[in-house]
Amino acid sequence: MYTAALKELEKNPTSYNVSSIRTGLMSGTVCPAPLIKKVFEQMGATGLCIVYGMTELSPVATLMGPDAPFEKKVTTVGRAAPNVEIKLIDEQGVIVPRGQEGEICIRGYLVMKEYWDEPEKTKEAKDENGWMHSGDLGKLD
Repeated sequence: MYTAALKELEKNPTSYNVSSIRTGLMSGTVCPAPLIKKVFEQMGATGLCIVYGMTELSPVATLMGPDAPFEKKVTTVGRAAPNVEIKLIDEQGVIVPRGQEGEICIRGYLVMKEYWDEPEKTKEAKDENGWMHSGDLGKLD
């Protein structure tokens, strides 16, 4: 969405007043440095927050806040939100050491109760201890 907004702004620079933009959210994956830099410079959103989540997590589990250094904003998706637990596991379900890649699992108040009328899908995504298995890979530092 930011890419599309920037293209529109570049195409019609005098048609939009972006002077009030200070912050926003960017997510989906680790965000590319050139895109974040353009959002800072052309839209003025220097307080941009980087987040990680999914619909089943209501939807944000981690946040790299507005005051974080640029380097952190382009290399991480932030810290766990308050009262949210995150663990990374290997294919056998064993927690991996910090710095090692593993599947991101999240537990806490934000995790959905279940998929509507789909108990089997719920069991595939969420284990008996309440951990939501994202299917995404990550590393903890």
